[in-house]
Amino acid sequence: MNDKTNSLKTTYPNASFTIDDKKYTLNEYIQVCRERKGRSTETGARLLGITEPEYLELEKGNLPINEEMLGLLIDLYRMPLKLKKLLQKPNRPLFAKRITELRIKAGHTQTETGKLLGIPQPTYAGYETGRNEPDINTLIQIADLYHVSMDYLTGRTN
Repeated sequence: MNDKTNSLKTTYPNASFTIDDKKYTLNEYIQVCRERKGRSTETGARLLGITEPEYLELEKGNLPINEEMLGLLIDLYRMPLKLKKLLQKPNRPLFAKRITELRIKAGHTQTETGKLLGIPQPTYAGYETGRNEPDINTLIQIADLYHVSMDYLTGRTN
């Protein structure tokens, strides 16, 4: 692999999300978007500065993707910007990652989620970034909203 793929800092393994009522992994969604736009794997590889065989591995989920690559793919295939927000900041606490994924899977905005929980959007956004931690009552509300356990939210169970 070339220097660009060897120097990746951020990867999105097992990232999955729902768009248009269909669940995708990141690599599946990249392929779907490429095909919808009528683009070739050669075009995608050229844009990312990797070889076509490496690009094919990317679509299979065998090549890690960094934020720069993701940004280029989003621009090339006109993917929703909310996808980037979902996948950004992989060093966030597990709780923050899980509530972000659950919110997007549910099709809610941060504002809508804040209203459902009775808290301001900036407070909820702080939970997703890991800047803030919810109190126990809010944690219970979030678990109930997404029909998951508090143990799941806090990383004690899968």
